[in-house]
Amino acid sequence: MVDRELCDACGLRGGVNSMAWQLGIEELEIITPSGSRTIIVKPPKRRRQ
Repeated sequence: MVDRELCDACGLRGGVNSMAWQLGIEELEIITPSGSRTIIVKPPKRRRQ
């Protein structure tokens, strides 16, 4: 549960997904002031080298 909407870095660009992946979480419910949503955690995208 968070007290604000997710910023672009956390939501659109996958910061929350990446954190959940590192912690071994498979499914995560995010509750914001505008409602809740469940995400299925996927491996984070890798940067090109």
